[in-house]
Amino acid sequence: MPSIEIIINPGAGADDKREIAQTLTALFGPSAHIILTENGEDLSEIVRRSLSDGAKTIVAGGGDGTISAVAPAIAGGGNRLGVLPLGTLNHFAKDLSIPLDLKEAAKVILAGRTKPVDAAEVNGRVFINNSSLGLYPEVVRGRELHERLGHGKWSSLLRSAIRVFRRYPVFVVRIDADGEKIVTRASGCKFAICSAANAFHGKIFAVAIARLPF
Repeated sequence: MPSIEIIINPGAGADDKREIAQTLTALFGPSAHIILTENGEDLSEIVRRSLSDGAKTIVAGGGDGTISAVAPAIAGGGNRLGVLPLGTLNHFAKDLSIPLDLKEAAKVILAGRTKPVDAAEVNGRVFINNSSLGLYPEVVRGRELHERLGHGKWSSLLRSAIRVFRRYPVFVVRIDADGEKIVTRASGCKFAICSAANAFHGKIFAVAIARLPF
């Protein structure tokens, strides 16, 4: 089996993923095996099968959601995670200074350039970069729904944000850390637990943004 397994999420972003798969086949050649997943397919299960078959590098082709689904199956092991930023916002790739151009990002993987990345766990789920409650994940879910209906990525983001801001949910957040307990009502924006991708080196930052005054 090729040492590089490339998993492409066809639901990420707006580009033609089959055309991208053909481009990647030309770039990587026989060193990589490319999987174009079906919508709703269990990415973590695909990763586990690929690792058991001997893949050394798992490449996630998609957005932040795709990377978040692939990374937990790799975290803590000796395998490498490659990133092809094919999503809408690509926060994780930007944090790691991975080129947003497909061919340039592929060159990084082919060159074998690596960088340690922190991972953390919330409620039994491993995450990288950040984990959020409140407005942000609601906006992302709405944006993905509008994109599936055929709207562009930025108009989808705007439509979703307007809908969520109109009803911004309120919830109580309790943080226990370093012997202190903080309880606050959060709404309108988000509660975020951040495990930094590149800058904070093992530290976790929790940020609660209180409810907006409107």
